[in-house]
Amino acid sequence: MRPDILNPLFADIRALKGVGPGLAKPLERLGLERVKDVLYHFPNGWTYRKAVSRLDVADVGQNIILTVTVMDHRGGNSPRAPLRIFAADVDGNYITLTFFGRNGGWARKQLPVGETRIISGKLDRYGDELQMVHPDHIVPIGSDASQKHPHTQAASYYFCLIWHVKNVFFPAIISMLCSHYPPIPSA
Repeated sequence: MRPDILNPLFADIRALKGVGPGLAKPLERLGLERVKDVLYHFPNGWTYRKAVSRLDVADVGQNIILTVTVMDHRGGNSPRAPLRIFAADVDGNYITLTFFGRNGGWARKQLPVGETRIISGKLDRYGDELQMVHPDHIVPIGSDASQKHPHTQAASYYFCLIWHVKNVFFPAIISMLCSHYPPIPSA
């Protein structure tokens, strides 16, 4: 038997404030079913994404977050040819968003001509062009994802999970533990 003082650590994850059925389901897929599981779930890596307002050759090779306006779609004559979507930043500098495979319809829906989107991915150079192959994230301006975490401008599922761990889980765990443990006497 474990001491009663440790029982809050073995509580169900749904006992934490801010964890409802919508968040509990993906957490359980990760094996995070108890409060103690969250405490021992450490990140195994991270991706630095540099928020930029203008395209710069110096950023080639880095993951960037950029707001672009879609200018044109161009597919090749062959069904195996990549879809190339031309977009521009606030200064009018062009970037080519390249999509390989047969998902051209999806890319056209995500990036309609004339619309502004927040994109995130690795900036590369192909010849004299700046390009991003299969952007990691494409977020419409004004969507919940672009509003919810404005400091990243493009939120992925994993970022949302890390954000919840930092801003929901740890405060809830600290609050839960403080309510169950006696205060430390002052000297």
